[in-house]
Amino acid sequence: MVSSLDVPPQDDNEIPLKEYYVYVLIDPRLKGEDAVFYVGKGKGRRALAHGELAKRFEGEALSSRRLDRINDIRKSGHELLTRVVARVDSEEEAHSMETLLIQWVYRLDRLTNLVSGHDHKFFRHRHDWAERARLDVPATVAGERSGEYTKELIRNIEKYGIEEGLETWGVILRQEAALEVLAVNLKNKTAPELPITLWDPFALRLIKRPSSKSVANLLFGPSSPAMRARFVSAVQKPAFRKHIVDGKLKGSASSPYFYFTEHRRAAVGKVEPVLAAIELLKQLTGCADR
Repeated sequence: MVSSLDVPPQDDNEIPLKEYYVYVLIDPRLKGEDAVFYVGKGKGRRALAHGELAKRFEGEALSSRRLDRINDIRKSGHELLTRVVARVDSEEEAHSMETLLIQWVYRLDRLTNLVSGHDHKFFRHRHDWAERARLDVPATVAGERSGEYTKELIRNIEKYGIEEGLETWGVILRQEAALEVLAVNLKNKTAPELPITLWDPFALRLIKRPSSKSVANLLFGPSSPAMRARFVSAVQKPAFRKHIVDGKLKGSASSPYFYFTEHRRAAVGKVEPVLAAIELLKQLTGCADR
């Protein structure tokens, strides 16, 4: 029996094999997808057990199409092929891949498998394009929105105390850095922010996303719409480029901004990353004496 499970010893620099795998049994007398007659998952030498079991009961009347197929292959003078399709990190992943191969690739009616796999009701059959409840994403009727996503964000703003948290940041920054901090802006429910005026043409926005209660983004942009051109011109300089994430401005042409590579995120309640980002900005703009 030919198998891809028995691999030579690995070099120290090679990545260790993952424990779980998905495999197929192949009839070498056939070609293409028709050659695969069983899909399974396992670990260790599980994939080899089919051939060993068929050999043990060779010559006996069996009620297993899978074992009968293996013995028929041998009687014809060929050897069963066992091939691992993929190795994965967990048994759950192996279950999912096994079911996908049975449902979508090889189809149960062409295999000797008895069932379609774990949680097969959540997998579509190949060439089945009918709309399936609890599988397809429900289409939103044109002009209608449930508003549930926005409601959830509003609930999270209250749940995580985002408005109060940003206000606390404002108090700390006024005291620690004598910065002009504006009122918390909750207009954008996906990104409540604390606007901070630095010096022309720069301003800072602390974005606290309702999907997280512990991390905030630091965005640097123009201090006003009138300062947009000066801001864009300033950040084109090489001194800035190496500190900007991806080396690219984000946002729109009318409202550009960038992240500092070193200070893209900050833990809520900790002012040190914010002050460090401001100090770096002062150095890059030649305003270290501010």
